[in-house]
Amino acid sequence: FSRLDIQQVLLLRDPRDIAVSRVHYVRSSPWHEHYKEMRQLSGGFDEQLLETIVGRKFSDTDQIPSIGEIIGGYVGWTRSASVLVVRFEDLVGEAGGGSREAQVRTIIRIAEFIERPVTVGSAHAIADRTWNPKSQTFRRGTIGSWRASFNEEHRLAFKEVAGDLLVTLGYESNLDW
Repeated sequence: FSRLDIQQVLLLRDPRDIAVSRVHYVRSSPWHEHYKEMRQLSGGFDEQLLETIVGRKFSDTDQIPSIGEIIGGYVGWTRSASVLVVRFEDLVGEAGGGSREAQVRTIIRIAEFIERPVTVGSAHAIADRTWNPKSQTFRRGTIGSWRASFNEEHRLAFKEVAGDLLVTLGYESNLDW
């Protein structure tokens, strides 16, 4: 993309929220490739979340990669000059637990980065349309909802497979969370 002078926008979200969201999405999506396997786990949501965090191999050709493997694949993008890193937490706005100011500022940053600048008024109009509960992947769209789902086993497993990524990506300053 850099050689082609194509600007990229990388949307990051707290990986813990991604893990919780992913479990809910797979559980409610009969067409998903891992729907049956996830529904068959006897420990319900807690076991499904743990498997989403640490990964699970179903066969030689079918597996759920760990959250660390998934997120780790994007870390290099955060160091590229042709990539603008945007945080879900800054883009979600007040409806998701963020702020309108950060949302509008982020929309303006994206528009400038892709060389399609917008006025502050236009950024507000765009912000008004970003919250979409009718989207297929929308569940709650809130910041930090992982706290209500993680137990101590989830925390320890997450720290083991992706704790360093939380620090690298700026979601935590250390592993004491």
